Amino acid sequence: MDRPNAAGERWWRDGNQLRAEAWHTGEHGQELDERLTIEARGDELVYIAEVVGKAGSPTEFLLTQQSAGVVAFENRAHLRPWRIEYVSNSALLLARVHFAAAGGQKSKVLEIPFARPDK
Repeated sequence: MDRPNAAGERWWRDGNQLRAEAWHTGEHGQELDERLTIEARGDELVYIAEVVGKAGSPTEFLLTQQSAGVVAFENRAHLRPWRIEYVSNSALLLARVHFAAAGGQKSKVLEIPFARPDK
């Protein structure tokens, strides 16, 4: 998929983990942005985001919400972002990435809609 301004995530199962690569289409085709992992640690699920080429990466987020159509992970010590959630229904999959705002302002939310690969 090399459409201009396209972005996406590819998820697959790797043993007991879920792994993904997040990418965007740039001037040289698809460019890798992040490597993502969801793994079980004892009774907790951990979402691990490793930004390609960024020092101090990876960052871990703990599962805080799991309900019908919503799964969310949070790390209140990591403000940019502090919450990552995936919302789904029969028509749509949406990622919401929550960023803390400075000065007590309302958090900013980046919404990323996903299309199914067959669409």
